[in-house]
Amino acid sequence: MSHIYFMFYRIEDDIVYVYNVFRWKEIYMVSKQQIEYLVRRRDFSLTDAQVDMKSTMLLADIYNRRFDFSLYKREVFTQQGKKRVVFSYSKLSCEDILCQYLKKQMDSVFNVKYASRRRIMNILFNILPVVKDMNDFVIIRADFKSFFDSVLVKHVYDNYIQNSVLKRYDKELLELYTNEFKYCYAGLCLSNGMTEIVCRDFDERIKAKLSQHGIFFYERYVDDILLIMNKYISKDKFLKLIDSTIHEVFGDSPVKLAT
Repeated sequence: MSHIYFMFYRIEDDIVYVYNVFRWKEIYMVSKQQIEYLVRRRDFSLTDAQVDMKSTMLLADIYNRRFDFSLYKREVFTQQGKKRVVFSYSKLSCEDILCQYLKKQMDSVFNVKYASRRRIMNILFNILPVVKDMNDFVIIRADFKSFFDSVLVKHVYDNYIQNSVLKRYDKELLELYTNEFKYCYAGLCLSNGMTEIVCRDFDERIKAKLSQHGIFFYERYVDDILLIMNKYISKDKFLKLIDSTIHEVFGDSPVKLAT
């Protein structure tokens, strides 16, 4: 899908204001301070002068739309006998910084909180002494198969991001990004944010469905799930609930549990 933009910008106090010529309406604003923060986070070894110079160059590229989300790298790694495909942008490239910027905006708008493995383990160890004294309980560990290669980017954008309060120009940038990728591939920082947004919906739905089975512990770390219930549930019934929830949340994405 082609996009034609009729815009101009002005710079005032290191802030860029981009205007839509037809509507004469300010639709986007980005500050040099935001870019400097992201550049420094990406490379702590840079001096203040280098951060300033790099940020100025990146801002000029953003203002003049000199970026191309198709300029990603695709690498294949072998891990424990399995091939793993990882996508990435060159560090500190305009595309890399824009993705970092967009992720930060999404995290803020959707109030995304990323799980801590250490926190989950601490909670679990505190709960286990109580569990062993129960008359009936079920502990289930599950994980999604090839998760990042299964979640459709367009599904997340259309069903969660498009109608959010994210700024319009940020949505337009995300739409350009989603045109380049079919799935939320591993290695891309936006994949982490997008999958977490949709998975949060999955978490709430599955917990609601399992409430009648006395679920009192549920934690998910990326694509690994651990839950404990104080009532019995058969494997078939659990899998049926999981499958229906996956369909509700992920739509046509080929997401499924690992077997």
